[in-house]
Amino acid sequence: MADAPGGRITRRKTSLAPSGKFPYNPFNPVASGKENARSHPTIEEGAVMNKFRWHYLVLSALVSALVLTAWSPRLCAQVVHFKDLMALLNLEPPPGWEVAEKPRGSTTKAPVQLSQAEVVFTSGEDKRLEIHIMDVPGAIFSYMGLAMAMEMESSEEYIKSVTIQGHKGMETYRFKDKEGEIQLPVADRFLVTVKGSGLDNTEILHALAAKLDLKKLASLAAN
Repeated sequence: MADAPGGRITRRKTSLAPSGKFPYNPFNPVASGKENARSHPTIEEGAVMNKFRWHYLVLSALVSALVLTAWSPRLCAQVVHFKDLMALLNLEPPPGWEVAEKPRGSTTKAPVQLSQAEVVFTSGEDKRLEIHIMDVPGAIFSYMGLAMAMEMESSEEYIKSVTIQGHKGMETYRFKDKEGEIQLPVADRFLVTVKGSGLDNTEILHALAAKLDLKKLASLAAN
Protein backbone atom coordinates (compact mmCIF):
# COMPACT_ATOMS: atom_id res chain seq x y z
CA MET A 1 0.00 0.00 0.00
CA ALA A 2 1.42 3.48 -0.93
CA ASP A 3 0.34 7.15 -1.11
CA ALA A 4 -0.36 8.29 -4.65
CA PRO A 5 -0.16 11.90 -5.83
CA GLY A 6 -3.16 13.83 -4.56
CA GLY A 7 -3.41 11.82 -1.31
CA ARG A 8 -5.03 8.78 -2.89
CA ILE A 9 -4.12 5.29 -1.64
CA THR A 10 -3.21 2.61 -4.17
CA ARG A 11 -2.93 -1.13 -3.63
CA ARG A 12 -0.11 -3.22 -4.95
CA LYS A 13 -0.86 -6.60 -6.43
CA THR A 14 0.83 -9.59 -4.82
CA SER A 15 3.42 -10.97 -7.19
CA LEU A 16 3.39 -14.63 -8.02
CA ALA A 17 6.35 -16.90 -7.48
CA PRO A 18 8.38 -17.78 -10.62
CA SER A 19 6.55 -21.10 -10.81
CA GLY A 20 3.22 -19.25 -11.15
CA LYS A 21 2.09 -20.20 -7.63
CA PHE A 22 1.77 -18.06 -4.54
CA PRO A 23 4.64 -18.18 -2.03
CA TYR A 24 4.36 -21.02 0.48
CA ASN A 25 1.89 -20.31 3.27
CA PRO A 26 2.38 -22.71 6.22
CA PHE A 27 -1.17 -22.04 7.43
CA ASN A 28 -2.73 -22.84 4.08
CA PRO A 29 -0.38 -25.04 2.07
CA VAL A 30 -3.08 -25.98 -0.44
CA ALA A 31 -3.28 -22.37 -1.64
CA SER A 32 0.49 -22.37 -2.12
CA GLY A 33 0.37 -24.97 -4.87
CA LYS A 34 0.90 -28.71 -4.89
CA GLU A 35 4.66 -28.56 -5.34
CA ASN A 36 5.19 -26.19 -2.43
CA ALA A 37 2.70 -28.01 -0.24
CA ARG A 38 4.41 -31.36 -0.77
CA SER A 39 7.77 -29.83 0.17
CA HIS A 40 6.53 -29.97 3.77
CA PRO A 41 5.67 -33.37 5.36
CA THR A 42 2.16 -34.19 6.47
CA ILE A 43 1.38 -34.83 10.14
CA GLU A 44 1.49 -38.60 9.55
CA GLU A 45 4.79 -38.37 7.68
CA GLY A 46 6.21 -36.18 10.42
CA ALA A 47 5.26 -38.73 13.08
CA VAL A 48 6.99 -41.53 11.16
CA MET A 49 10.09 -39.39 10.62
CA ASN A 50 10.18 -38.51 14.32
CA LYS A 51 9.83 -42.18 15.27
CA PHE A 52 12.78 -43.20 13.15
CA ARG A 53 14.89 -40.31 14.50
CA TRP A 54 14.45 -41.65 18.04
CA HIS A 55 15.16 -45.24 17.02
CA TYR A 56 18.18 -44.19 14.98
CA LEU A 57 19.60 -42.26 17.92
CA VAL A 58 19.18 -45.22 20.28
CA LEU A 59 20.66 -47.65 17.76
CA SER A 60 23.57 -45.31 17.00
CA ALA A 61 24.36 -45.04 20.71
CA LEU A 62 24.43 -48.82 21.11
CA VAL A 63 26.50 -49.44 17.97
CA SER A 64 28.99 -46.72 18.87
CA ALA A 65 29.37 -48.18 22.34
CA LEU A 66 30.00 -51.68 21.01
CA VAL A 67 32.60 -50.41 18.54
CA LEU A 68 34.38 -48.40 21.21
CA THR A 69 34.34 -51.39 23.55
CA ALA A 70 35.82 -53.62 20.86
CA TRP A 71 38.71 -51.21 20.25
CA SER A 72 39.33 -50.42 23.92
CA PRO A 73 40.30 -53.71 25.58
CA ARG A 74 41.94 -51.87 28.49
CA LEU A 75 38.48 -50.66 29.55
CA CYS A 76 37.03 -54.16 29.59
CA ALA A 77 36.82 -56.45 32.60
CA GLN A 78 36.26 -60.14 32.10
CA VAL A 79 32.67 -60.89 31.23
CA VAL A 80 30.52 -62.93 33.58
CA HIS A 81 30.06 -66.50 32.40
CA PHE A 82 26.67 -67.05 30.80
CA LYS A 83 25.78 -69.78 33.33
CA ASP A 84 25.86 -67.18 36.10
CA LEU A 85 23.43 -65.04 34.09
CA MET A 86 21.20 -68.03 33.34
CA ALA A 87 20.85 -68.75 37.06
CA LEU A 88 19.06 -65.41 37.45
CA LEU A 89 16.44 -66.43 34.90
CA ASN A 90 15.06 -69.48 36.69
CA LEU A 91 11.77 -67.73 37.35
CA GLU A 92 8.24 -69.05 37.65
CA PRO A 93 6.20 -67.90 34.65
CA PRO A 94 3.37 -65.44 35.32
CA PRO A 95 -0.11 -66.96 35.91
CA GLY A 96 -1.52 -68.20 32.61
CA TRP A 97 1.94 -68.38 31.02
CA GLU A 98 4.36 -71.24 30.46
CA VAL A 99 8.07 -71.65 29.76
CA ALA A 100 8.49 -71.87 25.98
CA GLU A 101 12.31 -71.82 25.96
CA LYS A 102 14.30 -72.69 29.06
CA PRO A 103 17.14 -70.34 30.08
CA ARG A 104 20.02 -70.47 27.64
CA GLY A 105 23.05 -68.34 26.92
CA SER A 106 26.51 -67.89 25.44
CA THR A 107 29.83 -66.16 26.10
CA THR A 108 32.08 -64.61 23.46
CA LYS A 109 35.58 -63.36 24.26
CA ALA A 110 36.81 -62.16 20.86
CA PRO A 111 36.70 -59.85 19.00
CA VAL A 112 34.18 -58.31 21.44
CA GLN A 113 33.66 -59.60 24.96
CA LEU A 114 30.00 -60.44 25.33
CA SER A 115 28.01 -62.72 27.60
CA GLN A 116 24.24 -63.14 27.42
CA ALA A 117 21.35 -65.26 28.64
CA GLU A 118 17.63 -65.37 27.92
CA VAL A 119 14.37 -67.11 28.75
CA VAL A 120 11.04 -67.10 26.88
CA PHE A 121 7.46 -67.44 28.15
CA THR A 122 4.31 -67.79 26.04
CA SER A 123 0.56 -67.68 26.57
CA GLY A 124 -1.65 -69.03 23.82
CA GLU A 125 -0.54 -68.52 20.26
CA ASP A 126 -0.04 -64.77 20.13
CA LYS A 127 1.46 -63.72 23.48
CA ARG A 128 5.19 -63.86 24.14
CA LEU A 129 7.53 -62.61 26.87
CA GLU A 130 11.32 -62.55 26.77
CA ILE A 131 13.94 -61.66 29.36
CA HIS A 132 17.49 -60.96 28.19
CA ILE A 133 20.55 -60.20 30.28
CA MET A 134 23.65 -58.97 28.46
CA ASP A 135 27.10 -58.30 29.90
CA VAL A 136 29.23 -55.92 27.84
CA PRO A 137 31.86 -54.39 30.14
CA GLY A 138 33.61 -51.27 28.98
CA ALA A 139 32.37 -47.98 27.59
CA ILE A 140 28.84 -48.90 26.54
CA PHE A 141 26.96 -47.22 29.39
CA SER A 142 28.62 -43.84 28.89
CA TYR A 143 26.62 -43.77 25.64
CA MET A 144 23.46 -45.42 26.90
CA GLY A 145 22.84 -42.73 29.50
CA LEU A 146 21.61 -40.46 26.68
CA ALA A 147 19.28 -43.12 25.28
CA MET A 148 17.78 -43.90 28.70
CA ALA A 149 16.88 -40.24 29.22
CA MET A 150 14.66 -40.08 26.13
CA GLU A 151 10.99 -39.08 26.41
CA MET A 152 8.70 -39.30 23.36
CA GLU A 153 5.02 -39.92 22.65
CA SER A 154 3.11 -40.23 19.39
CA SER A 155 -0.07 -41.83 18.08
CA GLU A 156 1.94 -44.99 17.43
CA GLU A 157 4.14 -45.41 20.49
CA TYR A 158 5.68 -43.87 23.57
CA ILE A 159 9.15 -43.91 25.09
CA LYS A 160 9.68 -42.86 28.68
CA SER A 161 12.11 -43.28 31.55
CA VAL A 162 11.36 -45.73 34.38
CA THR A 163 12.95 -46.71 37.68
CA ILE A 164 12.78 -50.35 38.83
CA GLN A 165 14.53 -51.57 41.98
CA GLY A 166 16.45 -48.33 42.04
CA HIS A 167 17.77 -48.73 38.49
CA LYS A 168 16.83 -46.12 35.89
CA GLY A 169 15.88 -47.38 32.47
CA MET A 170 13.67 -46.89 29.44
CA GLU A 171 10.18 -48.17 28.65
CA THR A 172 8.75 -48.42 25.12
CA TYR A 173 5.27 -49.44 24.02
CA ARG A 174 3.85 -49.62 20.47
CA PHE A 175 0.05 -49.37 20.51
CA LYS A 176 -0.83 -50.92 17.15
CA ASP A 177 1.63 -53.82 17.42
CA LYS A 178 0.89 -54.36 21.13
CA GLU A 179 4.60 -54.69 21.79
CA GLY A 180 6.42 -53.40 24.85
CA GLU A 181 9.96 -53.32 26.17
CA ILE A 182 11.82 -52.28 29.32
CA GLN A 183 15.60 -51.80 29.29
CA LEU A 184 17.54 -51.45 32.54
CA PRO A 185 21.29 -50.81 32.80
CA VAL A 186 22.69 -52.42 35.95
CA ALA A 187 26.08 -51.73 37.59
CA ASP A 188 27.29 -49.82 34.52
CA ARG A 189 27.85 -53.02 32.54
CA PHE A 190 24.76 -55.25 32.41
CA LEU A 191 21.75 -54.54 30.20
CA VAL A 192 18.51 -56.21 31.27
CA THR A 193 15.75 -56.28 28.65
CA VAL A 194 12.21 -57.44 29.38
CA LYS A 195 9.98 -57.38 26.30
CA GLY A 196 6.77 -58.87 25.04
CA SER A 197 4.21 -59.00 22.25
CA GLY A 198 0.45 -59.39 22.26
CA LEU A 199 0.26 -57.14 25.33
CA ASP A 200 -2.42 -54.56 26.10
CA ASN A 201 -0.01 -52.66 28.36
CA THR A 202 3.38 -53.01 30.08
CA GLU A 203 2.15 -54.10 33.53
CA ILE A 204 3.38 -57.67 33.12
CA LEU A 205 6.78 -56.40 31.99
CA HIS A 206 7.10 -54.41 35.21
CA ALA A 207 6.04 -57.45 37.23
CA LEU A 208 8.72 -59.62 35.61
CA ALA A 209 11.41 -56.97 36.03
CA ALA A 210 10.49 -56.69 39.71
CA LYS A 211 11.07 -60.45 40.16
CA LEU A 212 14.63 -60.35 38.86
CA ASP A 213 17.38 -60.35 41.48
CA LEU A 214 19.09 -57.22 40.21
CA LYS A 215 21.05 -56.86 43.46
CA LYS A 216 22.73 -60.22 42.84
CA LEU A 217 23.30 -59.29 39.20
CA ALA A 218 25.05 -56.08 40.25
CA SER A 219 27.25 -58.06 42.66
CA LEU A 220 28.57 -60.14 39.73
CA ALA A 221 30.29 -57.03 38.39
CA ALA A 222 32.71 -57.11 41.33
CA ASN A 223 33.76 -60.72 40.73
